[in-house]
Amino acid sequence: MQTMRVILCFLCIGGFLQAQEADTVRRPRVGLVLSGGGARGAAHVGVIQALEEAGIPIDYITGTSMGAMVGGFYAAGYSPAEMLLIMLRENRQWLKPGPFYREYMYYAPTRSYDITSWEIPLEFLSKSDLPLPEQVVSDFEINLGLNAKLAAINLATKGDFDSLLVPYRAIGADLYRRRPVIFRKGSLPLAVRVSISVPIFFSPLTTREYTNLVDGGVYDNFPVEPMQREFAPDFIIGVHVGSPPMTLEEFRERGYYWRLFSHLSDQLTWQKLPERSFFIQPDLGDMSSTDFSTGALAFAVRRGYEATLSCIDELREQLGPWRADSVKLAIQRLRLRQYRERPIALSKIDFYPAKPSQSFFYRQVLGIKSNETLTIGRLRRRLFMLRRAASFYSLFPEFVPDTTVPDRSYLTVLVRPRGDVFLRVGLGIFSPSGYAIQVGGRIEKVWWAGWEGEVLLTQGSFAQGVELRLRVRPPLPIDIRLVGETQVNRFFYQKLGSYWLPLPQQANVFTSTDYFGVGAQFAVKRFEAQSGILQYTITERHSTPEVQTDIQALSGYLRLLIDNEDDRQYATQGGRIYAALYLNKAIEKPLFAGAPYVRAEHYWPQAVLRYRQNLSVLRALSVGFRIEGGLSMQAPYADSVAAILASPAFYPFPESPTLYIPELYQRGFAAVGGHLTVRLLRKAFFRVEGYAHQPLLKLTFPTAVQSEGSLTFPTSPANLPPLYRYLMAGFFYRTFIGPLGAFVSYYDRQTQPIRIFLHLGYTRFLERPWQ
Repeated sequence: MQTMRVILCFLCIGGFLQAQEADTVRRPRVGLVLSGGGARGAAHVGVIQALEEAGIPIDYITGTSMGAMVGGFYAAGYSPAEMLLIMLRENRQWLKPGPFYREYMYYAPTRSYDITSWEIPLEFLSKSDLPLPEQVVSDFEINLGLNAKLAAINLATKGDFDSLLVPYRAIGADLYRRRPVIFRKGSLPLAVRVSISVPIFFSPLTTREYTNLVDGGVYDNFPVEPMQREFAPDFIIGVHVGSPPMTLEEFRERGYYWRLFSHLSDQLTWQKLPERSFFIQPDLGDMSSTDFSTGALAFAVRRGYEATLSCIDELREQLGPWRADSVKLAIQRLRLRQYRERPIALSKIDFYPAKPSQSFFYRQVLGIKSNETLTIGRLRRRLFMLRRAASFYSLFPEFVPDTTVPDRSYLTVLVRPRGDVFLRVGLGIFSPSGYAIQVGGRIEKVWWAGWEGEVLLTQGSFAQGVELRLRVRPPLPIDIRLVGETQVNRFFYQKLGSYWLPLPQQANVFTSTDYFGVGAQFAVKRFEAQSGILQYTITERHSTPEVQTDIQALSGYLRLLIDNEDDRQYATQGGRIYAALYLNKAIEKPLFAGAPYVRAEHYWPQAVLRYRQNLSVLRALSVGFRIEGGLSMQAPYADSVAAILASPAFYPFPESPTLYIPELYQRGFAAVGGHLTVRLLRKAFFRVEGYAHQPLLKLTFPTAVQSEGSLTFPTSPANLPPLYRYLMAGFFYRTFIGPLGAFVSYYDRQTQPIRIFLHLGYTRFLERPWQ
């Protein structure tokens, strides 16, 4: 009897398992096809959320462009809620024009007087191409972000897209072979990145197998056929987020680029769906495919969710009684989630495409060793270092499993250099009747080290100059550059004049500065240190009859800089600290009648400290403060004008360097002030700046009786020189060549203290010695 019970029990269990197996066999396999559509593709997240809540099974996914991105994250085990969070928190940063996360905002060595607005690679001349940018959106953050979210999961599944939460395919486009490319295995972040590479917006990627891979929407924006070929599902759910058909009049009213990218590449290919299928097209209205704002993304997700809920009963009717196993889905998600952001063990590092000399330099600068266990955070920091060492359109880290060594991976950095030769152009126009033009060229070459040569011509009503510079970047994992430079500069000063109108008034003060120098630069993140030796030949000339002073000087210097301001002229965020110490020797030759001597030697230290900090108080309001100080122990020259211009300078406003105002040049001074900036429109601002400037030393100039000048420190606050106050208020608008500004400025204790200042472009000028 006991034996019969056991037999019956086994028969019941066997029958139950057989029935379960029959149910599994009978359940139709469902494929989900996600179209491209840019920001409109956020609706796919809402669609998937509604399908999951309704228990609709998803067995396979194919996607193009944004559909590939959403599908890739879902296949990697991210829930719809997690995908929405990523979109709202990070995706907007990934897709901004040229963004860097602020904590990694490293700056290449720059010059304070640089007004160039365009740096144009000239490689298009040798390639018979158009002089257009290869990309308008920096892909640096999205390349790293995709790897941070997907790489470790992809390696845990051995790079097999069939082993993800659901089998997955991404569609790219091979421009060389003129056909779509289906990604079945390899790097999941690479597959997603290729599929979203809208031409012109993102740089194309080149791998060992393919050249110039771009957005899959170029050839197949709605990958129904790949779904059928790859998986042969029993039922297909197609989600299309493109714009609905429009009338001819509506089409004509749209802008050219909207028509090009949002309409022509977004054909309504739902007609390709087979008989056993269901089509969903959320109503996204006029939402732009490039609007990645938080509100727009949330709107698209909501519309996708609502569109799916509205037809869920009809979908259930066509699909039948089958429901997804939510417990099994949760277990699979937990399995994949444990691999997120797990460190990656390497076996080999390579660069492609790159010559041996380039690979050597890139590898040494990157500083990541084979057999190292790598975190994405460390990879981010080292790729920033590589980007600082050379110019790239794109750097993409591709991780693939090493089939010869268990639990190890190959890292191939796919590089796309910007070229070797660049044209630099900048323009500034300012009142009164002033202008500044900068034209230059830069040659950059990687050959076992980083080599950079530059020539920059400045032509203007105030400053004119020619600069030649050579930088050598050794193949080291620390940022060091050896620098040799020479400059020939000329300065023609103006005075405030007798009227507040911006009329040109020559001050009859002229300075000629020629110098040659060698030095080294060292940088860590935002911090930069410079040290070297400069040899000057200076001529100061003024007045009628002419008074001239010639100076031969030798200076050793140390400069320290921390800079992360968001604008070169009217910053509203970030800060800047600059400190400099000069040890100088000069031979002075006064060439004018009545000079107290014919030759004098000067030895002195000179120091400058400048600190600015800007804070966003409200969304449309920012404030900033500025502290400056300077000290020079140089005994005065025989000529008072030459002596004054050799002093540390305080320039309160952008126009101030062009004006000969003796009070701005002091052997010792302290200045403090700040600004208040209000955003009126997206690029229009109102700004007020105010400063107090306190001289600290008094000069006694040489005379025929006393041939040596002197510096006097006040013995009490009552003996200090007078305090000067400066104020500026006006408006500026940020244009593609720099700010357009209209300001009224006030200079204290001047005959005509009020002045109107108008400008277009950056008003930044060549610097005098020891500033």
